[in-house]
Amino acid sequence: MNNAEQINSVVNNLGSQLKPVMDSLAKGMGVATEKAYEMLIRQAMVDGIFGCILSVIMIVIIIVLLYNIKGGAKHLTGLSNGDIKYNSVAEGFSYAKVIIGIFASIILFIVLFTVLKSAITAIVNPEYYAFQKVIKLLTTTTGN
Repeated sequence: MNNAEQINSVVNNLGSQLKPVMDSLAKGMGVATEKAYEMLIRQAMVDGIFGCILSVIMIVIIIVLLYNIKGGAKHLTGLSNGDIKYNSVAEGFSYAKVIIGIFASIILFIVLFTVLKSAITAIVNPEYYAFQKVIKLLTTTTGN
């Protein structure tokens, strides 16, 4: 069996598995299958817009964290140059601001790209996004 035949086999098998899932989903919501699909498409757009808003909020938080890192580093530089009078508590807070800010920025940056990828997919190609949701539902209900 060549690649094209394998792909056709998988697609045909997937289509036969998707129809009952979509039918049961529609039945559970009390609507026609076509209406359920339309609802999934609209929900994809809502998820995409929400993801974009969440991404903007994360960008603002990252900017604030970077500003705090800069302030902490500036304070530590002032301590090392002798421009600022030494204070162990202030130094500790400066180190904490820098270290925690760096870790939080890295984590938020990773989450930002994950959320943004999903949001862009949902807005640009809502059919694919809805298809992913149905496939995920199918795999969780069949246990594969």
